[in-house]
Amino acid sequence: MSGITPNFDDWRKLTAIAIKDIAMLMQGFDPRAAALGEVVVQDANDPTNRYGVPPDISWDEKVLIAAAQTGALVTAPPNIAEPNRDTHVAKKSLIPWMRKLGGYDLLVNGLSDATSMFVPAVTGTETVWTQERKDSARAMLEREKSKGVRAYARITADEFGVSTARLRYVLKDKTPKKSTTKPASHWNLLPQ
Repeated sequence: MSGITPNFDDWRKLTAIAIKDIAMLMQGFDPRAAALGEVVVQDANDPTNRYGVPPDISWDEKVLIAAAQTGALVTAPPNIAEPNRDTHVAKKSLIPWMRKLGGYDLLVNGLSDATSMFVPAVTGTETVWTQERKDSARAMLEREKSKGVRAYARITADEFGVSTARLRYVLKDKTPKKSTTKPASHWNLLPQ
């Protein structure tokens, strides 16, 4: 632990994180520091209180529990009927969910594997895939495949925020095929 801010080197090692810890990370605090009572914020009811109060993570917990109940987040072990604040959520489902939710870029990048933390260059609405980003995606694909994961392409695509079809297309490194057919001969008969 390194103070009250999250030490992502530690949190990145976990494959599943408890909902109460995710809620605290969403607030920008390390859950271990909060458990020790080192994290306090200004009391909204008594702003003159110089001691502060622990952060209120109840809303974040409700959002996470609702997402686990609807299947938007995968629990560990899977298919828990009544998720609660102690329920663990698989990190591989948490990162894409938070990316879609928006506003948690620091947390998403902190929890992501170091090899996939490259930020893509953006031009208009198209994401430009640099060679470094392609290499990172290939490395993750091979890593997930070597682990024996069935949906290695989907997991990698989710990590990079694209569809599996787009990921496959980008990693082929093929240029679009140019047509080799000649125009029909009857076009040559038209007056110029």
